[in-house]
Amino acid sequence: MFKLASIFLIASSLAHAEFNAESLVLTDGPRQIELISLKAESHLKMSYDLDQALQQACLDSKAVLLIIVGGNGCPWSEKLLMDVVYKPEFYQEAQKSFVLCKLEVEHLLSKGKELGIEQPLDKIPLFILMNKDGKVISEKHDLPETPKEGMVYLKEAINTHTKIDKLLTQAQTITEEVLESYYKKAKILGLKCESILYNLGTQKKKNIYFILEKYQKLLMKGLPKEIKDLKLDIQRLDPRNSQGAIRSMAIMDFEEKSRQKKGMENPFSALKPLFEYLRDYGHYDKECRWEIEMKIARFLYSKNQLQAAIQHASRSLDYAPESKKSEVAEAVEFLKKQKDIKP
Repeated sequence: MFKLASIFLIASSLAHAEFNAESLVLTDGPRQIELISLKAESHLKMSYDLDQALQQACLDSKAVLLIIVGGNGCPWSEKLLMDVVYKPEFYQEAQKSFVLCKLEVEHLLSKGKELGIEQPLDKIPLFILMNKDGKVISEKHDLPETPKEGMVYLKEAINTHTKIDKLLTQAQTITEEVLESYYKKAKILGLKCESILYNLGTQKKKNIYFILEKYQKLLMKGLPKEIKDLKLDIQRLDPRNSQGAIRSMAIMDFEEKSRQKKGMENPFSALKPLFEYLRDYGHYDKECRWEIEMKIARFLYSKNQLQAAIQHASRSLDYAPESKKSEVAEAVEFLKKQKDIKP
């Protein structure tokens, strides 16, 4: 787990993060990458035509792992290929259960809608799992960084998809607890059946978890009337925040505002939902108040509001449980040192 002081550094640099090509440890540029790619691919069975890959999948009764990469030497794609796909510990194991197919993103544009691929194609590289009939099982752009992680993901995605398929044959008897558990797994794994589980969950009119999921989706779509109506429903279901619903809404509102550029000349405007939450519910939520204060502090630090960040980090220390006090205290000291360094 990252220490809070480290998270402050990440918060301040994330908006300006750029890929460091040197991390590839390739000294001769695109030509060297191309040579390594050709050498690596000579040792594995890799298709470059999706139709042929699907035909082979039917013959072998295997699923298809479609690896979508960017063209023109996309560094993130090359990093995925070098660090994961071209490693023998990945492809030797993957080929036992999957037909591997690599396509540049431009070659997928014509087939995307036909295949039901909804993931924005600017999120490259991308893993797409398909069954032998061409049905998309999952889309994953938050990709593994090691061969071991890659195989864990593939196996878990297939196994979970199979279990959910079986579960959905008994949809009427699924408990809310099981439904929520599998929805979370499907969401993490990028499974297409996530939408089916979501629709089942939102039919449970008093299930706070799925109602909050709906709230998040409305925020992303920017539907103010629907957002307002649903917010009132959530407040009625959890008036004292005993289930954490009001806190979750405040965090979602803050995160959405912090992503918006319009009206963000004043960084405190994005924090309004959190300030209002602390004012109205902070005395009910002493257990989690320290986390809200620290979230505010991190955001203010990222906006160069150092003095205000120190104030909220100090408040976080006041409310933090004993198990977290040393970590929060370290973050406070880090901020104070930054104040001494900066003119």
